[in-house]
Formats: sequence, structure tokens, C-alpha cells
Amino acid sequence: MAYSVMGDAVNLGSRLEGLSKIYGARIIVSEACQQQAPEFLYRVLDKVRVKGKKEPIRILEPMARLSRCELEDIRKATLLNDAIEHYCQKQWSQALDLLKKIDGYEDSDYNKVILLYRQRIDDFQHTPPSPDWDCVFTFTEK
Repeated sequence: MAYSVMGDAVNLGSRLEGLSKIYGARIIVSEACQQQAPEFLYRVLDKVRVKGKKEPIRILEPMARLSRCELEDIRKATLLNDAIEHYCQKQWSQALDLLKKIDGYEDSDYNKVILLYRQRIDDFQHTPPSPDWDCVFTFTEK
């Protein structure tokens, strides 16, 4: 028999670490991790299916302890969350409007994720998603 120290949680952690460059995030955590540390402000990044997993997971970035957050930080995180909600409802123009508002803050922490969603929306405006689209982005590589 072969044994491995690579448990499911370690494997998922490795996959999430690999996504950090794509989203321009320092740290990416799953929703399960977020629920264990509610004292932080999180920005929602996406709902994804990572390679080797069937079930999608919601991914987030912890931004700062809530006790140390500025109102502007909370506004930006809320705007991104709302933009992603509109994106998932195929409300492209509303999502783009909210992304533009975030861009107005000129916060480089948001550049990659804004660009990523703008590109996806542009792609969907030219080639709409299937009627059964579930707003999950599937990564096929590690």
C-alpha cells in the first residue's frame, strides 16, 4: 500500500495558492476557511472548480481585520461582491458599472480581478454562456 501526506485540505490549499496570481490576491481561502475566521474583511473573488475536484467552491481573499478596516476598504469589497452577483445573474452592464466604480478608487490590489471580470464579460457579450451556466469557472490545470 502507498500512503501520502497529501490530504484533501492540503491539495485544495495548493490549488488555491496557484490561483493567487490569476486574481492578483496575496492569499486565497475557501468559504469554509472564511467561516472559521469571521473577524476579517474578505473580498469575494469567484466560484471555481479546481482541477481534481467535482464540487465548486467560493474563493475569497482576506483583506484585513475588520477592526482595522477603513470604510473605503469595506465599500470596495462590497462593490466587488455586488459586481460578481450581477455577473452571475448575466447582468453584464450592471457588473461593468460596479467594476468601473471600484476602478475609480485606483487601488492596484483590484486591478487583476477587475480585468479578469471585464474580459469574461466581454467574452460572454460576444458568445453568451449556455442556459445552464452556473457561474462556476473550471480550472483544468494545476
